[in-house]
Amino acid sequence: QRDKLGSQTYLPTSKTIDGSGATKISDDFYLGEPDFNHTFADHYALTMLISHRFSDALAFNSRTRAFEQDTDYQEVFGYTGFGGAYADAGRTVANRAWYLNRAKYSGLSSDNNVVLSFSTGPLEHQILAGFDYTEFREDKEEGFGAAPGLNLYNPVYGVPFATGVGWTTDTKNTQLGFYAQEQIRAWDRVSLVFGARHDKVKSNVNGFQNPDNEAWTFRAGIIADVVKGVSPYFNYSESFLPVFGSNFFGIAYVPRTGRQYEAGVKFQPHSRMLLTLAAYDIKENNVLIADPNELQNFIQGGSTRSRGIEAEAKIKLPGAFDLTASYSYTRAEYLVVDGRQRGDRRENLPEHQASAWATKGFDLGGDLRAKIGGGVRYQSDKVSFNQLYTVDPVTLFDAMAELSYGKWSLSVNAANLGNERVYTNCSYNSAPTVQEGYCYLGKDRTVLASLRRKF
Repeated sequence: QRDKLGSQTYLPTSKTIDGSGATKISDDFYLGEPDFNHTFADHYALTMLISHRFSDALAFNSRTRAFEQDTDYQEVFGYTGFGGAYADAGRTVANRAWYLNRAKYSGLSSDNNVVLSFSTGPLEHQILAGFDYTEFREDKEEGFGAAPGLNLYNPVYGVPFATGVGWTTDTKNTQLGFYAQEQIRAWDRVSLVFGARHDKVKSNVNGFQNPDNEAWTFRAGIIADVVKGVSPYFNYSESFLPVFGSNFFGIAYVPRTGRQYEAGVKFQPHSRMLLTLAAYDIKENNVLIADPNELQNFIQGGSTRSRGIEAEAKIKLPGAFDLTASYSYTRAEYLVVDGRQRGDRRENLPEHQASAWATKGFDLGGDLRAKIGGGVRYQSDKVSFNQLYTVDPVTLFDAMAELSYGKWSLSVNAANLGNERVYTNCSYNSAPTVQEGYCYLGKDRTVLASLRRKF
């Protein structure tokens, strides 16, 4: 896969969302350098799947994937670290910086397991045991420095400036895990699952071996058919997830840990309708957070908690109509994090989300079929990392159309039909010399056409 992309820089809030009159600039204003900003990426991947059944009771499965990616990313962006957001008292010339990252990523992952199935009286057992291994390498060259300022009301692009590689970082991460799980079906009404795994993670940055991280994690769950069509469930799980790579300053990330409780019910009054309702409580440690002081960096640390509910309805109506509707409420907050208060909302995460989607199928005769659909998405407001800025709620409309014939299909998908100007996330720096926020614009109306063939 080869990608050649531009760069969508963020814009100062005082000149866009908070701006007014002659001081306001267009949402289409480009704060970067058109001939400098780009992202080029070449991605190669190879996957091998092996499955062998020794008998009705015993099977072996293996999945191995190798990949390599070369990335060339460079960007000029608004920057507050050179004496503030602006170079003049009139706040007309924005200070800018440049950053480049030329990286080669490579990795190998392999998951291998055996599955044993058997019965003991009214109990049906399925035991799964195996191991997985992941290796990730990151070799990158980076550079950073001051770029020419840009007049927001009379921009002149293309002013020469010097760049170069300032430092290199070579990172290697490995993860080895062993796991086992038993799933039991009792009296054809109750399903239970129990699992455990052990992971060990090693990290090496520029030849320096960081301390190893290892942990045991466990999971358990139950779902029961109490009456026909009603199935309550409960599960508990722990996580230990490697975070591969390193930050802006060459410091390797450490694994992210967490635990989750979830309870819910699945209700199927008939074969054409499925209703689900769930509540959850998740705690995580060592989460990645956008660095409020360095926009090209992610910092790691602190603890977060997310509690919420999710509801979904899927209905099939006569005439090939399919309807799906969903709603979720999430209260995501910080428990411990540098410079933040306990109970602060997680940045750039809406508390309320809702969506509805409908499709209608048409049989045009023979192997020719068509489908059209449309839907709506809603997100409530979001806050910045330091709780000082709020992104407004947004409602977006989408649509699709598909024509299929035998093994061929042609589809067109359109997102944000109304071409709404949406700010996806914002940050705000309240230092006395800065007093400026930056926001990213979301995607404009996007139309994607795809031609597929099944083999």
